[in-house]
Amino acid sequence: MSQSPDFEALWRHFLAQFAAQVPGFKLDAHNESVYRRLLAHFAGDAPTQTALGLDPGKGILLLGPVGCGKTAAMRFFERNARTAYRVVPARDVARRFLTEGFAVLDRYGAQAFMARSYGAGHGPDHRHPVTYCFDDLGVEQNARLYGNECNVLAEILLDRYDRFVTHRMRTHLTSNLNASELETLYGDRLRSRLREMCNVLSFPTTAPDRRR
Repeated sequence: MSQSPDFEALWRHFLAQFAAQVPGFKLDAHNESVYRRLLAHFAGDAPTQTALGLDPGKGILLLGPVGCGKTAAMRFFERNARTAYRVVPARDVARRFLTEGFAVLDRYGAQAFMARSYGAGHGPDHRHPVTYCFDDLGVEQNARLYGNECNVLAEILLDRYDRFVTHRMRTHLTSNLNASELETLYGDRLRSRLREMCNVLSFPTTAPDRRR
């Protein structure tokens, strides 16, 4: 199946808007494929999603070297009209654990729901899962509270996986690490769940640092 005939017009609009918001933006072979996939995903262009191998029910795991544009891209799409989400630095979540304790795990994990503003119903089925993008996964360190050490992001992501299965809770992530490095840091159990939860998109390892 080919991409939507309207996608090229949408693509041109995206490039103009993104260039206006990101100083020094340059489209090239290092980023075009990734940005096309991100646009298709967040615009909900079903034919293009299918053509590019994207699952609209999953989140995004965006990998790439330092400075290649991961955070800028996810912040650009943060307020998209279809599936808005909140970008949260992973290291900030880990730091909050030190001051707020295990409540942080529930806030971003098992209890990351808000009540719908329409319709009737009672119980968990009328709650709306909150989508987060945890930025720079892997830079945070294990946190220790009252002598208890906790891999905060791993616990949150495992909880969010359970809610992905039961409530289709979406999660987006960015990381400078590759898939094998993520497995080393968080274990194969979490890596397997991330593959089920997320469309994995990768900038090439040769992508330049755009901050220079």
